[in-house]
Amino acid sequence: YVRRAFETDEFYDLQADPGEIRNLIGNADYRNEVLELKERMLAWYMETCDVVPLETDRRNFGNIAATARSQRQ
Repeated sequence: YVRRAFETDEFYDLQADPGEIRNLIGNADYRNEVLELKERMLAWYMETCDVVPLETDRRNFGNIAATARSQRQ
């Protein structure tokens, strides 16, 4: 689970998708897992006084599926 301040959060099934190509954050099948991880992340922030990074992810993934296809060719 990756928490983003300005972009879409991320959640991947690392067994089925080790390359982290398919973001499952909106998939209802994983709703409970995502909720649990969000709660754990909030607890971490409160315990450590940490924050969600305010800068955007500069890696600029864009269309991840297209990028993955081009890398396989």
